[in-house]
Amino acid sequence: VLEPGLVARRLTGPGGGDAVTVFGINDDGAYVGSANTATAVRAFAGSRSGEVRELVPLAGDNASMAYGINGLGQAVGFSSGANGERAVVWDAAGTPSALPALDGASGSRAHDISIRGDVAGVATVANGRRPVLWPSGQPPRALQLLPGDTTGEAVTVNARGEAVGYTADATGMVRDAAPWYSK
Repeated sequence: VLEPGLVARRLTGPGGGDAVTVFGINDDGAYVGSANTATAVRAFAGSRSGEVRELVPLAGDNASMAYGINGLGQAVGFSSGANGERAVVWDAAGTPSALPALDGASGSRAHDISIRGDVAGVATVANGRRPVLWPSGQPPRALQLLPGDTTGEAVTVNARGEAVGYTADATGMVRDAAPWYSK
């Protein structure tokens, strides 16, 4: 039995791309995701009215994905190309900016952005993946792994700059939920 009130709509990606997936939505109904195009996967943003626009990758890159959007219309995800994956934030107009790299990281992805501009995500380092928080306007911070774990990701962040995600053993198969609270 279907519950009344929520109605599904079929979405298309920019340029009619296929394999369209939406990853994040804000309180105003704006959403972000990605779609395959003829040449690469590309990020997009859409609205309740049905408007969809591409979120272009960083200069020199050819692919992008978007995972989160806040109430100001800022979106986050990653841009990729010959230099690998780089965490990115798109402003409300859709202009991309690379987030600063975590020291020693070879790549990064941004998963969520709070209303105050804090970003949660992950960086790839020599021995695995590290959960990362990019506090608004500050350098990135690697978040603590639980004892015995060697990898993890921060998945979402709230308006207080507190993140949640997981840490895991070297195989990535044994995961522990991890909230990172402010002191």
